[in-house]
Amino acid sequence: MQAQYLRKLSTLLEGGVPIIQALHHLETKSSGLSVDVSRKLRMGIEAGKSFVGAAAEVDDFLKNHQLDFVAAGEVSGRMAESLKMIAEAEERQNKLRKTLMSGFLYPAVLYHLGVFVPSIITFATKGLFWALLECILLLFPAYLLIVVAVMVLRGRDSGIIPSSSIDRLLIKIPWIGSFLRYLAVYRFFISMRQMLLAGMRLDECWEKASVATGSDFFKEDLETGHLLLTKGQPLSQAFQSASLFHSEEVEMVETAEASGKLEFIFQHLADQSLDEAHSVSQNMAKRLPMYVYYLVGLFMVFRIYLVVKSIFDQIGSVTEGIL
Repeated sequence: MQAQYLRKLSTLLEGGVPIIQALHHLETKSSGLSVDVSRKLRMGIEAGKSFVGAAAEVDDFLKNHQLDFVAAGEVSGRMAESLKMIAEAEERQNKLRKTLMSGFLYPAVLYHLGVFVPSIITFATKGLFWALLECILLLFPAYLLIVVAVMVLRGRDSGIIPSSSIDRLLIKIPWIGSFLRYLAVYRFFISMRQMLLAGMRLDECWEKASVATGSDFFKEDLETGHLLLTKGQPLSQAFQSASLFHSEEVEMVETAEASGKLEFIFQHLADQSLDEAHSVSQNMAKRLPMYVYYLVGLFMVFRIYLVVKSIFDQIGSVTEGIL
């Protein structure tokens, strides 16, 4: 809902519609939660608040780093562009989520077949109790892992669990770590560009852009750079102090700083990082389910082996009894 709503709002603003009229239009023409969001935003702005100030009071609408990003766009007169970028980022994440879900569906079905089908033979040979116990012992760990993962991620998003602790672990996982880094770099550079265009000081831009990465882990990594900028050090030194950035990116920023084209290079590096994040996410969406499929296949082969072995053992015991 958020991505679609932000895209509609950004389209109206790009068309020159004033913010109050745009929100009133969405309030009357939309349905569901969009109506409530539009009404609260409109009432907040009519009460004298900025768009960001009104949006901050709407529950589950924009995250903190998104609010900072929109704030820079609002000050620089590029709020429509900021809203559109957030919408595009949300759409990419939703697409990735759906791709991963569909990719894991078939392996999940195979896993359940690998549990239930051999359990039918267990039921026929040992009874219902042993068949149910077998299913529970095999399915419970998988379900528990899924529940724990969902709770941890929700706890991270809500702030119950420090995101720095979670991201410190995730950043070490292949694909996931690369995806998080590229996404953080994209958010940082695009936020730096928007805030520079808004006329903010470099140290202020750096501080806000650090929050815009969406992770306390990366924010901590960028603290030294902020300290250097407050002391008047060159921007290139701030970039060199952060492990988030590759040497090529630091060199490009150093060149842009000397030539006075920081806004241009920030946009270029943001686009480059977003393309890399998209490439990694597509690779992850294709390969991760495939590896799960192989593991499930091995599990099914092992289960079939145990069933066949059990059958032959029973035949052997029956044969010995007859002899």
